[in-house]
Amino acid sequence: MNKRVAAHLDAFRNMSAQNKDLLQDVKFRTPDILFDREMKLDLGGVTARLFWLGAAHTKGDMLIFIEEDSVLLPGDIVEKNLFPIMPNEDSSVKGWLAILDQLETLKTARNRPRSRAPVTDASEIGKERAYLLDLQARASELKRQGVPMDDAGKQVAAEFHTKYPIGRAPSTSRMR
Repeated sequence: MNKRVAAHLDAFRNMSAQNKDLLQDVKFRTPDILFDREMKLDLGGVTARLFWLGAAHTKGDMLIFIEEDSVLLPGDIVEKNLFPIMPNEDSSVKGWLAILDQLETLKTARNRPRSRAPVTDASEIGKERAYLLDLQARASELKRQGVPMDDAGKQVAAEFHTKYPIGRAPSTSRMR
């Protein structure tokens, strides 16, 4: 987090004039509590399980499970109708798939992705997994065929816009 926080803040500031204004005085605050793999917080009758299962979207993907309500707060790991963004070399499709496999064992009743995303049920975990497997297989196939990376990105984006028409198709600007 220390290594990338300045670049992340700059990237979000440069997305729009509104973001630039909102984030102009934001400073990184170091955490008060650290954990390696998991910790539980008693929130007065509700337990939040904070846990890390490895790198996927980023190296620091943390998830939260509200045990009493069986609600998963998966951050960027499970998102309905959004292309899974892999912003840098810390991102891992293999890790993402391994995390999704582990999340399926949680028996979540609901998923609550990032703030503006719709609440979904546990089936979204399987849909995300199927999408990533499809993307991985198609990219591997094009690589075996010797298709240059930029051309493969454009081809996959076009194919997936048709195959996954509601927001899940990759943008060529986000493909690595």
